[in-house]
Order: sequence, then structure tokens, then C-alpha cells
Amino acid sequence: MNKKLAISYTISELSDNFSSKEILEINPYVVLGTENIYNPNAICHIDIFSLLNSVKIKKNPNIIDNFFRDKNKFFRKIQSDYRANQERVISDIICGIILRELRNEKDKSKHLVFFITHRFDTEKIVGRLAYLNLPLNRITILFISRDITDFYTRNIVSPFDYKFDLSYLMGKKEDNIYGPYPEYGTIGLLRTFYKTYSTEHFPLRIDLFCQGLGNIEIDTIKDKINNDFLKSGNVGQVKILNLKGKNFTYIPKVLCDCEEKIDQIQKDMNKEGL
Repeated sequence: MNKKLAISYTISELSDNFSSKEILEINPYVVLGTENIYNPNAICHIDIFSLLNSVKIKKNPNIIDNFFRDKNKFFRKIQSDYRANQERVISDIICGIILRELRNEKDKSKHLVFFITHRFDTEKIVGRLAYLNLPLNRITILFISRDITDFYTRNIVSPFDYKFDLSYLMGKKEDNIYGPYPEYGTIGLLRTFYKTYSTEHFPLRIDLFCQGLGNIEIDTIKDKINNDFLKSGNVGQVKILNLKGKNFTYIPKVLCDCEEKIDQIQKDMNKEGL
């Protein structure tokens, strides 16, 4: 039996007055949603995780001296460091959540399925997960992306073709799943799938954490993605990110609830000027 959980998180951008501050603070929030197994249509149970004390980043005078003359270069450097530190903290929190849920689940026959929102390069999380040596016979981890930029790839389409994967997938008006990419036999910790819909909805990208999984196990998960996790009735409609207009896709309902909660937290933080 599957127990479906979802994880979403905030990534703050630099405030307009960051240049006047000697110290920048990071206050990441991570949301865990747990599906109601007795009523999958009910709003999932939400747990919110944050740091007891904010993480402080002090500006390095040497960095300021080196980049002061080029304001754009200086801003990009500070912005990159600010975001990277958040990603590290969020990755640690996510790993802690996964370990906690595994240890607290007394029913060892229950398979935990984690849908994790994909809003930054997953290498920071994936590297940490690999060190944990997780029992993948008890857990499945899927990174879900609805960012349009994650489809400007060449996993499906040949590098010599003028099309991107996005244009290829948008032409497939069918309920289908493509992948895994890279193909079997390639060493790696992730396998990528693309889910298309027969409606006007945009495709969805799913990255499976596959450390130690064989071809048959990956195929089994692929079938579950298509015929269970993203099956009509188990999904909710959400907006595509980084694309203007009313463009939507489908993601698991439990992740929908998490995304709504994290959006509200972000709005509250913006009002408070954090």
C-alpha cells in the first residue's frame, strides 16, 4: 500500500534594500503534506518546518572590493550565494523529513511515495540522498517540475533537430509517459520522465531518484506514475511557472495542497518584508 507525501519550500529573493545591510538573513520554510488515505479528496495534513534561528550571511569585504566597480556582476554574485545557501539548508531539511517519516512509519509493508517540488538544481538534494543509502524497496522519491525552462532540453529530441523537447511534447495530445532518460545502462542517480495529457494542459517533468534500482523496478515506477500518481482523479490543476498567460498542467493533489500552503507563506513573508 502506498502512502503519498509531498514536500514544497520557499526560496527567497534578495530584498530591494539588500545593499544597505551588513548581514543577510535566510529564513527558509519547508512544507510536508500527507495524504488522507481514508479520503484522498480531503485536504492533506500539513506540517511546516522552519529554522529555530535564521541563518545569517555576512558580506565579505573582499567580495565587495572585487565586484564593486561592476554593479551587475556584484549583484549576481551576492544573489547566487544567497540562493545557494538557501538550497543547502532546504536540502538538509528535506533529508531530515524523509528520514523521520521512514523511522516513524511502523507499518513496514507501507510504501512511502514522496513528491518533491523541483525549484532548483536537484544535485544538492540528490547528493545528500545518495549518502543516506535509503531503502528504496520502502520509498520512492519523485521530483516534480512545472517550470517551462525545464523543458528546454534535448533528452527526447536530437541535438541536431531544430525543436526542443517542449515543442515535441506539446504536439503529443495524448495521455502518455516518455522515458526514462538517460536510457537504461547509463550510470546515474536520476531518471527523467515526461508526462503528456490529451487536453490542452502542458506536459509535466518527473525526475526519479533511482540509486540502486534495476530496469524492472524503474519500469514498475514508470507504470505507477502514469496509471496511479498522475491518473485523472489523483491530480489537481496548477499554473505553469515562468510562462505568461493562463497555462496549466496537472500535479498530484497532495503536492497541490503543499504548493498552495507555501505560496501563502511566501505572500505573508513578502508583506512582512522578509
